[in-house]
Amino acid sequence: MAPKLLVLWRDFYNNYSRAVLGSKVPGADEKLVAQVQASIADNVMLQFKDPYTFPSFHQRMITPTYSYFEFGQRYVASLTDFANSVLGHRERWDQAAAQLAAGENVVLLANHQTEADPGVFAHMLMSVHPSMAEEVVYVAGDRVVTDPMCKPFSMGRNLFCVHSKKHLNDIPEQRAAKMETNRKTLIAMQRSLNKGGMLIWIAPSGGRDRPNAEGKYIPDKFDPAAVELMRSLTARAKKVSIPL
Repeated sequence: MAPKLLVLWRDFYNNYSRAVLGSKVPGADEKLVAQVQASIADNVMLQFKDPYTFPSFHQRMITPTYSYFEFGQRYVASLTDFANSVLGHRERWDQAAAQLAAGENVVLLANHQTEADPGVFAHMLMSVHPSMAEEVVYVAGDRVVTDPMCKPFSMGRNLFCVHSKKHLNDIPEQRAAKMETNRKTLIAMQRSLNKGGMLIWIAPSGGRDRPNAEGKYIPDKFDPAAVELMRSLTARAKKVSIPL
């Protein structure tokens, strides 16, 4: 393991261990911490040995012998206070489920809090609308499909992969390839919307919410261009699309 990654992993392990052990939830012990961290380490090391390249439209990787979806869900579950968590506005989720069942598209314009958002979203809906929890497609940026520590979690989600404007020129010689990936992703999104019954989650702010000058976390502003892009795609779709 590279020295820089080792330092990051120690911090990651210590923070995770404190969170799990501090929860006082039955079963949240050192054994659970070790098991979850070992599974993450195995998957991260695999990305160094045999890196996975995400296509424009990535479908979650589940096989009879291993589920990257369940791998991610187990990690997020160990950090979730289920006893004090509630699903707000149940009627809205019921409405979205009915619209999807009718072949309509539903687009979620969301603020992005943490990289665990997909896992939290899936746990939130699994008991009431499991198909939404499992079949939602997230619009994913550069880091979650290139960082070895993020990739194993991303492999368990359905993703439309895009390169943000902020990172198109990070490596100038890759700009053309990134733009081609974005073009293919837009085509994949349009085809999926044309079929109908698509649930898409996008953070139009372009990233996670950050603290303001006073150190307070507030919802970041949506990028009007990202919102307009989704409006344009859904307006051209052959099926009805509903933004939420």
